[in-house]
Order: sequence, then structure tokens, then C-alpha cells
Amino acid sequence: MINQRIKDYQIISKIGEGGMATVYLAEHLLLGSQVAIKVLNQEFVRNTNIRNRFLAEARNMAKMKHPNIVRVTDLIDAGDVVAIAMEYIEGETLKDYLNHQGNLNDFEIAELLVQMLDALDYVHQNRLVHRDVKPSNFILSKDGVLKLLDFGIAKNLDAASLDYTSTGTTQQMGTIMYMSPEQVKSTKDVTHATDIYSLGVVLWEMVKGHAPYDSNSSGNFDIQSRIVHERMPLTNSKWDPIIQKATSKIELERFESCKALGVIIKKGLTKNNSSIHNRKPKYNQEIPEKKIFENKYQTSNSTNNNKFGEIFLSLILILLVPAIFIVAYYRWNENGISIDGQEKIKHENIDILATFPEKKIGNQIWMTENLDIAQFQNGDPIYECRSVDEWLNACEKKEPAWCYYNNDPSHAEIYGKLYNWYAVNDPRGLAPIGWHIPTHDEFMELETTQFGKEGKKLKSSSEWYADQNGDEPGGFNGFPGGCREYKYPNLKYKGMFELGCFWSSTSVDNKSSWCHFLAVNLESMDRVRIDKKCGMSVRCIKD
Repeated sequence: MINQRIKDYQIISKIGEGGMATVYLAEHLLLGSQVAIKVLNQEFVRNTNIRNRFLAEARNMAKMKHPNIVRVTDLIDAGDVVAIAMEYIEGETLKDYLNHQGNLNDFEIAELLVQMLDALDYVHQNRLVHRDVKPSNFILSKDGVLKLLDFGIAKNLDAASLDYTSTGTTQQMGTIMYMSPEQVKSTKDVTHATDIYSLGVVLWEMVKGHAPYDSNSSGNFDIQSRIVHERMPLTNSKWDPIIQKATSKIELERFESCKALGVIIKKGLTKNNSSIHNRKPKYNQEIPEKKIFENKYQTSNSTNNNKFGEIFLSLILILLVPAIFIVAYYRWNENGISIDGQEKIKHENIDILATFPEKKIGNQIWMTENLDIAQFQNGDPIYECRSVDEWLNACEKKEPAWCYYNNDPSHAEIYGKLYNWYAVNDPRGLAPIGWHIPTHDEFMELETTQFGKEGKKLKSSSEWYADQNGDEPGGFNGFPGGCREYKYPNLKYKGMFELGCFWSSTSVDNKSSWCHFLAVNLESMDRVRIDKKCGMSVRCIKD
């Protein structure tokens, strides 16, 4: 086929070859523009099922008009030649990029992940499930633009559509390493949640620099069994809450949409914008010569702006956005949840790029602020109690719970949240990755330092009652956030501006645990046994 013509195209060279198709770099004879042409191999041209599937891929891709999806420019269906012409991108697949770069830094991961999520969200809005989300199906240009390709096994969710496979509708569809549990068990009943699962596996690979399962030492059956029965291994990174939620075995426990997850990642990017732009992206470096067949496409996507349309859209937004906020406000007050339910609250509390201020005191490194998170390391939510009955119910069941002092969220900025001990001791991990809840002995070690013996030096420099302010040269920054007592029926809040109370992870007995505290009228840090059903602040120590 090299040096021959296909319809209006002159073949220049072969880019690569896959199981069913070969991709060539070609030039349009009339326009002079370069394209990538994916040609169905001759042995499959007369296979009706494969041919129809190949044509379905072209039609699905032709519907996609998005900057992060490879654009189809032409479909060739002429007897013995069946081909798809696509935009040509000079770059490499994400798979090749990871092969020579290894694991990526947090900011680069976030920038690439946002583009993946935008692409998949658009696919899902068009009633398609990609079903083959993996690093080799993303092409990365030299300027850092990531594009999704290969819709060969995409599923159309419209009831009237046909789902073509090479051997029938009962064949497993996808790549084993990135399959969701439902893909492993059945190819028919898949939803957008399947792509979210696969993207979670891709995220894992970007964090670690390699796939989560070793196909050289594990057979397909073993990998599929682990996908169905075992949770995704932890990466011990900030991304674990996202990965664990995205790859939940239960579809309804995953992110409700790519858009919902994208909001979280974009929020983190915006928050850390200056750091991102000061960091030179790796993908601006030279790309190795070795490529695979999907890695040569060039983006060119131009649109004509309609000024009248922009003005009209602006007017609609000006009228519509306030209305949405008004409705959301009343629904929040009425139901105690957001417009999308408590799931939305959980999403907004995940800050994957979060960093925490720290201070070395003696041989220990302490977090210099009280904990203010509402989910465990794996992304599972911790229940917020907004009433006495809710707190009583959670604690009687020995379930993790938190609250704000006096149920006032404005206290969180300085004092964080108050947690019961069941949240502190939960095996899912309350502390962020890289941190843990201090033991009684670790607090005792703090108390023996120069600053601990003079507890005033561990106190914050403000927010204590007059004449008892701390000077905090120790840097512990111990604000007096108070606590929530467990004495039915009042469960009073007490001690703000007087006490800084911090849980240890050490249990005394079935009922109580050690709590270490700073008090307005004490010179040193002290300790006391406290009912596990009380609400206390949490201060973390580095692993």
C-alpha cells in the first residue's frame, strides 16, 4: 500500500500496524494537508461483522467535535478498501510517554487528567461508552494537548443501535488491564461508569509509572479475578482517594460523572496555578524516535465566533445563573444537602493537590493546623452530624462522625473539624497520605521537648483569652478549638478560646482514649482520658 493512492490521498509512509488495521501518513492531493489514514487490513475486509464495526468506529468518531478527541475528516468505503482519514498529530501516545518518563508529578497528572475527563465527558454526553480507555488510546502532542482516539469498540447507549464485535455480542470488549468489573463479567450492561473505572486505572499508572498488574507474571484469569474481587492497590500518594472511588467495584459508588471529577481536579489546578506555570512540562522535551501506530496526528481545530451568539449566550447566563443559585440555596436549607445530594459535598471536600503546613519539633514533624477533611484516604465520606440526635446515633453505633463547633462552618478555617474517636481509629485512614494520627507516646515525646515543657510556646499567638496568649515559637500553632462533650441530652460544646483538645490514636479501654490538650491557664501540655464519643480536634504527625 505504501507509495500508492487511496481515493484522494497519496500515501507517504507507514506509521504503524495493529491487529486489524494499518495506519499511514498521507497527503490530500488537492488540499496538500497531511492526515493519518487507518486502513482495515485486507483479511478482514470481507468479514461483515468486522467491517461494520470498523465503519461504526468512523461514524462514532465523526460525531465528535471536541479539542481533546481526534477528529475524523473522511470515511472511505470502496470495495476492497475501507479506511478512516483522521487529523495528523505529531506526538506520541500516553503509553509511550509513560514508558520513557516513568511516574509523573502531581501537577502534570492533573493537567493531563483534566483533558481526559473533558474528552470522556463529551463522549458520554453523546450517548457513547468508549470501553477501551487506556494510555495507548490517548495521543499527546508536543505542546501538551491530549486527544482521545480509537472508538473501535465504543458502545452506543441508544436502544436502537447495534453493538458489533468480531465474534458476537457476548465477547469481552476491552483491554484486560483496564477493564472494569462489569466488563469482565458482561459486555452488554456497561455504562459511563465503566470508562470512569478505566480512567482510574490510567490515573494509577500515571502516578506509579507502570501498570497496576504485571501481565508477564499474571495470566488474564488472575488479573480478571483481582479486578472483580480486590480493590485497586494503593499508590501511597495524594491521588489514592480519587483512584479508590473511581475504581470502586460498585458502579454507583464511583464518581457520578467525568464532569463531577473534573470539577475537583480543575479546582486543585486553579488553586495551585502559579506553581503549575513555573514548572516546565516534561512533554516539551524531545520525543524518542520509536513510535507505535496511533502516535502520529496533528491537531487543527478552528471555529468561527458568532458575536451575536456570544451576546445572546451571555444574557442567558446572566439570567439563568442567579436562578440556579437561588434554587440550590433553598434546597440546601430545606434538605441539609446540596443540589446533587451528599455526594456533591463529598466531591468538593477532596482536594487532591492539597499540601499541609508543617513544623519540625524535636525529632518529629507536626502539621501546624487542625484537620479539616470530610473523607477517608480511599474517598469514602465521613458522616457530618448537624444535630444532637445525629451525633448520638452515630456514636452509639460506633460510627465515624464529625461536626463544626456550634455547627458553625465559619470556625473551620482556624479550628478545623471536631471528630469522634471512631473516625480517628477507622482503618480507612483519617489522616492524609504521608501522615498519621499521633499515638499517646508520640504526644508524650512532644511534651518532653523544650516547647512542650513550656506549653505556652505551643499555643497560637492569638485567639486565647486576654493575658494568656501563647507566643508559639515552637510552631505547633495550637489554637483553642474547644470540644464537644458527650453527656446526654445536651452534648454541649465547650472550651473554645480556652482549650485546644487533640485526639491520640491510643485507646485506653472500650470506652475511652487519651486526649492531649493545651489550656488557657496551664503552662504545659497535659493529657486526660476522654470518652470516645466526644468530639475533639485532630492534629497529624508525619510518617
